[in-house]
Amino acid sequence: MKTSLKCERCLLPNETPGISFDKDHVCNFCKDNFAVCKPLGEDLFFTEMKKHLRKGSGADCLVGISGGKDSTFALVKLLELGFKVEAFTYVHGGSTPIALENAKQVCKQLNVKHHIVSLDNDKHLKTFLAYFNAWMKKPSQTAAAMTCVACKHLHILGYEIATKRNIPIIVWASSPIEFPPFLAIERKMQNGKLVEPSTFKSFTKLANNMISNPVLGFDVLKYSKTTALGCLSVNPKSNYLLKKYNTVTPISIFDYYDSNPKNIRDYIIKEADWYYDKKKEDWHADCVFHVFKEYMILKTSGVSYIEAYVSNQIRNEFITKEEGEVQIHDAMLVYKKELVEGIHKLKLDSILHKIDLSVFDGK
Repeated sequence: MKTSLKCERCLLPNETPGISFDKDHVCNFCKDNFAVCKPLGEDLFFTEMKKHLRKGSGADCLVGISGGKDSTFALVKLLELGFKVEAFTYVHGGSTPIALENAKQVCKQLNVKHHIVSLDNDKHLKTFLAYFNAWMKKPSQTAAAMTCVACKHLHILGYEIATKRNIPIIVWASSPIEFPPFLAIERKMQNGKLVEPSTFKSFTKLANNMISNPVLGFDVLKYSKTTALGCLSVNPKSNYLLKKYNTVTPISIFDYYDSNPKNIRDYIIKEADWYYDKKKEDWHADCVFHVFKEYMILKTSGVSYIEAYVSNQIRNEFITKEEGEVQIHDAMLVYKKELVEGIHKLKLDSILHKIDLSVFDGK
């Protein structure tokens, strides 16, 4: 897929939903400094953590660790600061073996109690397959977003562990540079922070898509509880979670620390012997489903998650434009191969002839 115009600064293509360019071909997201969030610093992080500690709790905090670099960073940093930490990993039908092994290895090496949790009856895999099928019937950004609705249950499961074990704080490691400026949930910058639309707005968009895509509507009804709870818990600081689990305080570590991927990788490789495959992009290497999401959003909108991820890094001056071009090109080659492998793994070979692998070309 070839694009006629890309932002001169961040490389986002003109297919990006909501994009516009000035006379110098610089996009509106660069002008708005999308995802450029100034970290508050380690001193404030330490102060905020101390504020919520509770006497009598076994651990000071719980960390969700996927085995990826950001959550591993959170775990290692908290231990370095002297906090008592427990960790949990959410495992599902799309989890990659290397990510789970990383999570287990790091927790064992650092002597951290490690909880492994899942949804019952393969609900994550079933909902993914159902919503992917709905997207195949009628592609849309909302249908693509719904394929990961079960993933948001990791927030619920984390809060449940913290509540049961009387742990006062749960630390999340969602990096601001991971969020694209498009999709069903269109985040925007406000006072130097990323903000999301109301839950009502998101549900309205879903309802409209259910009407136009009966298969999507059927799946929402079939998996109504899993879907509703996932939508209510899409953000680890959602009102639903804060009210239901009001004895646990959520803290986002990247409100306080720089989210530069290279610095984070170097730190955790040194401190925790963390491993990743240098032949491919380490972002979302913990999930097979991610490459399906890349395909769906590329096919639907002509722009990919990796392009948004790279553009956010360029705006934060973590990488140069030239480095970003290489990163996008290399990722597309890997994704093209991994999508076919993922289709085989999920036993979806019957749809392979319907997959347009050319969307990964020319990026």
